Amino acid sequence: MFPFENGLNMGMGYDYKKCIGLKVKPRRGDGLLFYSVFPNGTIDRTSLHGSCPVIKGEKWVATKWIRDQVQDD
Repeated sequence: MFPFENGLNMGMGYDYKKCIGLKVKPRRGDGLLFYSVFPNGTIDRTSLHGSCPVIKGEKWVATKWIRDQVQDD
């Protein structure tokens, strides 16, 4: 989870119940953008990316990475 993607882990102690009630309702043509770094490249330590389990229904996800540097894959 951002900003913990650099080999760190939030661990089991994180209270995931904090995400209860957080919803993003999709509309055709919409997208959701989030980031874990500021434009100057420093990590935004207040950013968090995660998800709660789906209790009812389905969850569809598509990911598009947008980077400001060339990545050596």
